[in-house]
Amino acid sequence: MIPNNRDDFYRIITRLIDEFMAEKGLPPGSRFQGYAIVAMPGGIPAVIRIQTGEHRGINPEVIDGEREIYVSAVLPPGVDVTPSVAFQPLLVEITLDKETVAVSLPSRIDPHSCSWQVRNGVLDICCRKV
Repeated sequence: MIPNNRDDFYRIITRLIDEFMAEKGLPPGSRFQGYAIVAMPGGIPAVIRIQTGEHRGINPEVIDGEREIYVSAVLPPGVDVTPSVAFQPLLVEITLDKETVAVSLPSRIDPHSCSWQVRNGVLDICCRKV
């Protein structure tokens, strides 16, 4: 399959990694360090790099796109609970166990059009700007 544009290219890369992870999996005790690729204005990709090593707490990273704001955070190793995510016009609150982290956003968002997912130990949030 030949990608028609950069967004298609990133979708193909993501699909290939997802297929590989579903087919091969990880050896017991391993932890996949996640990633996020975001196409910024002008077609320049921004890659959220996830640092290796022991993580303590939630340390989100924010990318301000043209139409969306992206928030990404590595979940601490060994955490088996799903985080809770709440949206307000200028704020995202992430709660994991008893810890809540408030993430201030650079622009107003529509709280009803936000989405989030946890994959491979990484929380990815997408918020549409108003």
